[in-house]
Amino acid sequence: MREHGRTNNPGGTAAINHDQFAADVANFCDVLGIRRAAFSGESSGSILLLPLLLTRPDLVAAAVLSSGTFGTPGPDGRPTPAFVEFASRHADP
Repeated sequence: MREHGRTNNPGGTAAINHDQFAADVANFCDVLGIRRAAFSGESSGSILLLPLLLTRPDLVAAAVLSSGTFGTPGPDGRPTPAFVEFASRHADP
Protein backbone atom coordinates (compact mmCIF):
# COMPACT_ATOMS: atom_id res chain seq x y z
CA MET A 1 0.00 0.00 0.00
CA ARG A 2 1.08 3.55 -0.64
CA GLU A 3 3.17 5.12 2.09
CA HIS A 4 3.63 1.78 3.90
CA GLY A 5 7.03 0.21 4.28
CA ARG A 6 9.37 1.43 1.56
CA THR A 7 6.70 2.29 -0.99
CA ASN A 8 6.28 5.72 -2.47
CA ASN A 9 3.07 7.59 -3.16
CA PRO A 10 2.89 8.89 -6.72
CA GLY A 11 -0.46 10.58 -6.11
CA GLY A 12 0.59 12.66 -3.10
CA THR A 13 -1.60 12.97 -0.02
CA ALA A 14 -4.77 13.08 -2.14
CA ALA A 15 -4.13 9.43 -3.08
CA ILE A 16 -3.99 8.24 0.52
CA ASN A 17 -7.52 6.92 0.92
CA HIS A 18 -9.25 3.56 1.03
CA ASP A 19 -10.73 3.90 -2.45
CA GLN A 20 -7.25 4.36 -3.92
CA PHE A 21 -5.84 1.54 -1.77
CA ALA A 22 -8.60 -0.76 -3.08
CA ALA A 23 -7.75 0.25 -6.65
CA ASP A 24 -4.08 -0.50 -5.91
CA VAL A 25 -4.97 -4.00 -4.65
CA ALA A 26 -7.10 -4.63 -7.76
CA ASN A 27 -4.33 -3.42 -10.06
CA PHE A 28 -1.78 -5.56 -8.21
CA CYS A 29 -3.98 -8.62 -8.70
CA ASP A 30 -4.45 -7.76 -12.38
CA VAL A 31 -0.68 -7.47 -12.91
CA LEU A 32 -0.13 -10.85 -11.26
CA GLY A 33 -2.94 -12.44 -13.29
CA ILE A 34 -5.05 -13.16 -10.22
CA ARG A 35 -8.64 -13.37 -11.45
CA ARG A 36 -10.38 -14.28 -8.16
CA ALA A 37 -9.14 -14.40 -4.61
CA ALA A 38 -10.27 -14.64 -1.02
CA PHE A 39 -9.45 -11.51 0.95
CA SER A 40 -9.22 -10.87 4.66
CA GLY A 41 -8.85 -7.50 6.30
CA GLU A 42 -8.68 -6.38 9.89
CA SER A 43 -9.21 -2.79 11.03
CA SER A 44 -8.11 -0.50 8.21
CA GLY A 45 -7.69 -3.52 5.97
CA SER A 46 -11.37 -4.32 6.30
CA ILE A 47 -12.28 -0.75 5.42
CA LEU A 48 -10.09 -1.10 2.32
CA LEU A 49 -11.99 -4.22 1.29
CA LEU A 50 -15.36 -2.47 1.23
CA PRO A 51 -14.64 -0.37 -1.89
CA LEU A 52 -12.92 -3.39 -3.45
CA LEU A 53 -16.12 -5.41 -2.97
CA LEU A 54 -18.14 -2.62 -4.58
CA THR A 55 -15.87 -1.84 -7.52
CA ARG A 56 -14.45 -5.28 -8.34
CA PRO A 57 -16.91 -7.96 -7.24
CA ASP A 58 -15.51 -10.13 -10.06
CA LEU A 59 -12.20 -10.29 -8.19
CA VAL A 60 -13.57 -11.20 -4.75
CA ALA A 61 -14.35 -14.89 -4.28
CA ALA A 62 -14.74 -14.47 -0.51
CA ALA A 63 -14.11 -11.76 2.04
CA VAL A 64 -13.65 -11.63 5.79
CA LEU A 65 -13.92 -8.14 7.28
CA SER A 66 -13.05 -7.72 10.94
CA SER A 67 -12.99 -4.78 13.35
CA GLY A 68 -13.64 -2.13 10.71
CA THR A 69 -15.24 1.17 11.61
CA PHE A 70 -17.35 1.31 8.46
CA GLY A 71 -19.83 3.87 9.68
CA THR A 72 -17.21 6.15 11.16
CA PRO A 73 -17.74 9.61 9.75
CA GLY A 74 -15.29 10.94 7.24
CA PRO A 75 -13.76 14.41 7.48
CA ASP A 76 -17.12 15.99 6.63
CA GLY A 77 -18.89 14.23 9.51
CA ARG A 78 -20.84 11.88 7.23
CA PRO A 79 -20.40 8.11 6.79
CA THR A 80 -17.97 7.19 4.04
CA PRO A 81 -19.48 6.86 0.54
CA ALA A 82 -18.41 3.21 0.31
CA PHE A 83 -20.25 2.41 3.54
CA VAL A 84 -23.40 4.20 2.39
CA GLU A 85 -23.38 2.37 -0.94
CA PHE A 86 -22.69 -1.02 0.62
CA ALA A 87 -25.39 -0.49 3.26
CA SER A 88 -27.95 0.59 0.68
CA ARG A 89 -27.27 -2.51 -1.43
CA HIS A 90 -27.54 -4.90 1.51
CA ALA A 91 -30.15 -3.33 3.77
CA ASP A 92 -33.26 -5.28 4.67
CA PRO A 93 -36.30 -3.98 2.77
